[in-house]
Amino acid sequence: MSTINNALSKLAEQQSSTADAQEKLVRANITPVKSSRLVWAIGGFTLSLGIGAWAVTSTPNPIQTSIVDLTPAADAPLHATSLQPASPSNTSKIVHQSNAMIYDAPKVKAPQVQSTNIASVATNKAQVSSRKESNQTQNAQQKTAVNHSTTVAQVQTAKPVYQPINLAATSNNTATGSSMNVQHVELTHRQMADQAIDRASKALEANDFDTATMEYQNALRYVPQDETTRRKLAALYYGNREVRKSAELLEAGIKIDKNSNELRMSLATILIKEDQPEAALSALGYLPDQVSDKYLAMRAALAQQVKNNQVSLQSYQMLTKRDPENGRWWLGLGIQQERLAQTSDALNSYNKALTMVGLSSQSQSFIRDRITLLASLEQGAK
Repeated sequence: MSTINNALSKLAEQQSSTADAQEKLVRANITPVKSSRLVWAIGGFTLSLGIGAWAVTSTPNPIQTSIVDLTPAADAPLHATSLQPASPSNTSKIVHQSNAMIYDAPKVKAPQVQSTNIASVATNKAQVSSRKESNQTQNAQQKTAVNHSTTVAQVQTAKPVYQPINLAATSNNTATGSSMNVQHVELTHRQMADQAIDRASKALEANDFDTATMEYQNALRYVPQDETTRRKLAALYYGNREVRKSAELLEAGIKIDKNSNELRMSLATILIKEDQPEAALSALGYLPDQVSDKYLAMRAALAQQVKNNQVSLQSYQMLTKRDPENGRWWLGLGIQQERLAQTSDALNSYNKALTMVGLSSQSQSFIRDRITLLASLEQGAK
C-alpha cells in the first residue's frame, strides 16, 4: 500500500511539476516576447536618435539619403534578431513558434517615427542655416550702408559746396525748413564810394571830423575822379590847417582832369586866402575847353589884382562877348584898356558900362570920373 501511495505521490508530484512547468513555460513564452518588443522599440528609438544626430552634424543632402534608405534597413535586423533569442532556454522550441507568430505585425511604426523625427530635425537645420545666412546678409548690408554713409559724410565734410542764394526765395526756404544759401553780391566802385560818402556825411553831422576824413579818403580810392568828394576832403584838410595836404589833393585832381573848372578855382581860392595871388593866378592860367563865366571872372579879377594886364584884358574881352549886357564886364575891360593906354577903347567901354544895369553908385561915379579925365586928355592931345 505504501508502495502504491508512493507511486501515486510521485505521479502527482510529476503531474504537479508538469503543470508547474507548463505554467512556467507559458509565462516564459510571454515574458521574452514582451521584453523583446520593448527592447527593440528602445533600440529602434535609440537608432533613430543616432541617425538624427548624424544628420544634424552633416550636410542637408546626406540627411535626405538616410531618410530614404532607412526603412528597409530597419526591417531586416528586426526579423533577423527576432529569430535568434538572446539566451538559451529549456523551452527554446516553444519560443521559436511563438516568436514567429508575434513579430509579424510591428514593422511600420518605428520607421515612421524615425523619418518624422529626422525630417523635423532636417527642417530645423535648414531654418537655422537660412536664418544665419539672412542675418549675415543683413549685417553685411548694414556695414555697407554705414560705410557708404560714412564715406558720403567725409566727402561732404572735406568738400563743402558753396552755392549762390536766391534772395527772393530766402523767406520761402526758411518757412519750409530748407537750408539757407549765401549769395555773393559784388558792388561797383561807385556804389562802395557812395556808401563811404554817406558814412562821412553822418560823421560830419556828429562832428566826427576824423571819421569823415577817413571815409572821404576811402571814397576817393574807389572813385578818384569824383571832384565833389575831393573838394570836400580838401576843405576838411584846410579846416584842420593842413594847407599843404589840401593843395596837393586838389593838384592831384587837376592832373586827372586838367579841364576841371571847379578844382582849379578851389585851389586858387585856398591860395588867395593864404595871400598867394600869383600862385592862385598860375592855377587859373590855363583856359579849359569849356570854361565857365565864373572861372573867367575870377581869372580876370585876379590878373587885374596882380597887374597882369594881358591876362585880365583877355578874360574881360571873353566875358563881354559872352554877356554884353553886364556892366561889370565893360567896366573891367575899360580899366584894362586905360592901363594899356588904349584911351579911345577905354572911353567906349566906360560909356557902355554906364548904360548897363547892375553897377553900384560908387562904380558909376568912378566911371564918370574916368570918362571926364580921358576926355580932357584926348582934347589936350589934339
